[in-house]
Amino acid sequence: MTDSLNQTIHILELFKTHYADVKIALDYETPFQLLVAVMLSAQCTDKAVNKVTKDFFQEVKQAEDLLSWTISDLEKTFAPLGLFRMKARAVYHTARDIVERFDNAVPSTIQDLISLQGVGKKTASVVANELYDHHVIAVDTHVFRVTQRIGLVEPDSDRNRIADRLNQVVPFEYRLKAHHWFIAHGRLICQARKPKCHGCFLAQLCPSAQI
Repeated sequence: MTDSLNQTIHILELFKTHYADVKIALDYETPFQLLVAVMLSAQCTDKAVNKVTKDFFQEVKQAEDLLSWTISDLEKTFAPLGLFRMKARAVYHTARDIVERFDNAVPSTIQDLISLQGVGKKTASVVANELYDHHVIAVDTHVFRVTQRIGLVEPDSDRNRIADRLNQVVPFEYRLKAHHWFIAHGRLICQARKPKCHGCFLAQLCPSAQI
């Protein structure tokens, strides 16, 4: 086993110990609700999304439920969120795609998920990981920031390249939970503007903490 892999596993074991109980913060009951929540979470907090979907999900549980709504209806519902018009169109077209192409069931592969109108790689990875136990790391703003700061991946401005690299360097057995750990760390400790390096359990291993 290489020194680099040993270091990676050591870091991941620390994450596993400190964030053993973390899970996705979005509220949902059905696969379609999770897909919608993840789509809405772009450039928004999970708290804001949960507030919007609390009543919405009482009426919309499956993709076919949404087809009685208009895009204008969705825009009004999603108005408290950023990019709400774009999200309304994306959610509507995704629901129609699921009904017409997948018999009202959220597809289980990343390839099929990405084929849906309005679904990108990050959303597909989160859904495949959460619902279908695909061992794949989804890269959101926290994962993007944290994994570069701690040196798991080389600095890069492209999230897709970061995702590909993480899914190469993180051993298979850690990939199911790793992005949850990175997100928790980004929210609690490794924040964008003022990271709490003092007292961080990774401080002695993190290149950024040594600067």
